[in-house]
Amino acid sequence: MAAAWRKAIDAVLIHARAQMKHILLDFSAAPMCGACARLDAEVYPDERVAQFINTHLVSSKMHSKEHPEALERFGAQWTPTLVILDPEGKENRC
Repeated sequence: MAAAWRKAIDAVLIHARAQMKHILLDFSAAPMCGACARLDAEVYPDERVAQFINTHLVSSKMHSKEHPEALERFGAQWTPTLVILDPEGKENRC
């Protein structure tokens, strides 16, 4: 089982609100970014990680060069950046 990554952030926000699930945003620059490539090669293929993401989150992975507007919208300064939003699309910072 692989994590179900979506691209369209507005559709992700709608789906998360309807499902009352938190959102995982992954801003990546793989394969150019070594840490991004390691997440893709070592973390996300792990069955436990994929199952957790699919069960508890609505996930979206966006490449920094393909979706620069999303990086700006959510304040991602570098890659990888992982952002968790509540079902309403709000980031809660500590």
